[in-house]
Amino acid sequence: AGLQNWSVPQDNRGVMYFGNNNGILEYDGQQWQLYGIPNRSIVRSLACDTNGTVYAGAFNEFGYLYPDNHGQLQYHSLSSRLSPAYRLFDDIWRIYPCNDGILFHSFFAIFYANDTTVTVIKFNDSFGYSGMWNNTLYIHRPGRGIYAIDLHGKDSLITDGEFFADKTLSFLLPWKNSILAGTNDQGMYVLDDNQFRPWNCPVNDFLSETQ
Repeated sequence: AGLQNWSVPQDNRGVMYFGNNNGILEYDGQQWQLYGIPNRSIVRSLACDTNGTVYAGAFNEFGYLYPDNHGQLQYHSLSSRLSPAYRLFDDIWRIYPCNDGILFHSFFAIFYANDTTVTVIKFNDSFGYSGMWNNTLYIHRPGRGIYAIDLHGKDSLITDGEFFADKTLSFLLPWKNSILAGTNDQGMYVLDDNQFRPWNCPVNDFLSETQ
């Protein structure tokens, strides 16, 4: 395997998976197994759904592991279902299991896959960091702000989302029925009464001073 891992989820059996420079690593507590992907690129993201299916994202490639007739896991490509016009999308950095499907997020497109189809969600600008909860994807669009995008590709600027138009985000997380947004150099903010305010927490003061 490669020297670097990028993502580490755990399935419903307790088995660990690692998005590795050389593929998908599986560790069951006793043995390691490496699964390659078709283009042999770095696996940047992994996610497990409630059924235990492992999804993977790499460079211009995404798919899942599924056992064959002998119970051995095999990689199955989902991106191969895309038309050639959409197959150059760079790295998949985030994967989100959601109702009846799975979302794959790159900085240039979002893909919603279910049992039969892969839908492309693409705008004229690039995407930044994202987070997902309540079946809605929240994503930073540099120069615009934070948007909510549903599974049909409809986008809307969230309340006070334009506050982050000129900021560089490092994460978006759900926080007490609201949103916690972390910046690269200006600390963390929480959406409070329809306005983003600095997060009132000692660690935020430390980050704001030292970033």
